[in-house]
Amino acid sequence: MSNVDRYKIDAEGYMIDSPNGQWVDYEDYAELQQKLNAMAAENAALKQVFVTKEFSTEVTDVFSDTAVLKIDGDEHHCHQWVDNDSDVIRTVLTSIKSENPTPATDAYMNSVRAEGVDLVKSHPAISLVSLTHICDQIAEQLRSGTHDTADKAG
Repeated sequence: MSNVDRYKIDAEGYMIDSPNGQWVDYEDYAELQQKLNAMAAENAALKQVFVTKEFSTEVTDVFSDTAVLKIDGDEHHCHQWVDNDSDVIRTVLTSIKSENPTPATDAYMNSVRAEGVDLVKSHPAISLVSLTHICDQIAEQLRSGTHDTADKAG
């Protein structure tokens, strides 16, 4: 997440820096609004996946390739079910996710993870053992999406 400077109006009517101020620069606000709009659009598209009437052939192929069907019955009734439903659900959802990339959400989540690394970096014990440069590297990798644990944007 980008650092947003906040301001308040002091007793003399001047705008001053304040961590809890109610005012921000328009450019900071516009940048945050743009990120919010991108994430909202991604999430709206993801919600549509669950109300679609048709799935792509890639998704149905994944289901067919993963499902282990069991059949039980007699001459009057036949029951069929998927025996490995958790595996099928996980595989199909992974397939759907790969068809619906979420770069804005991935970038946001990576920035949140990087903020966590920044918090660890500020701990006195990290400075004592000179690990701040490693924290800087990990935070930068997370922000850029290149760290192993980062969500891959795009």
